[in-house]
Amino acid sequence: MAAAGLPQSLVLNNEDKNADINVFLALCNKGFGESTTPPPVRQHTITVPATLKLGPVQEIHLGNFVAGFEKTTLTEIRNAIGTGSIDHRRDAPESQYWLCYSQPGQRVRLVSSEMGGSKHKLTQVYAVSTNSASLENKSYPQLPKRFQPISFYFGWIGSTQQSLIDML
Repeated sequence: MAAAGLPQSLVLNNEDKNADINVFLALCNKGFGESTTPPPVRQHTITVPATLKLGPVQEIHLGNFVAGFEKTTLTEIRNAIGTGSIDHRRDAPESQYWLCYSQPGQRVRLVSSEMGGSKHKLTQVYAVSTNSASLENKSYPQLPKRFQPISFYFGWIGSTQQSLIDML
């Protein structure tokens, strides 16, 4: 059922270059002559219950050192750890800066994307389990013991599925 004053159907063809404008005007014409009072306030509020027990991840722990997402710069992380080099690739919007480290059985990349701004604040963390004797780990500087383990508030690589479910 069509609303009062609106056409029941519209037919457009590619030959009419003004068809889009005509349709817009036909649909909106009635509204332009009416008052500009705001729509009524809804009396019903839709609420959605939280699906996580805790809020989203905002920081990563490297031993006792805490690096906040979009707060701590890669330079601050490197200076605290005392080793590592900040590498870069691509230009905006795909620009990325990163620090790489290894710890037994893992490689970790701390990344600053375009969202990290000109100071290259931490925005992402990538981690992968590896064979600790892997040649790949030799290209990543070893994370000093005092900055291990690396973790989020809910766990890290190697956490059991049940422990993650319990935390989240």
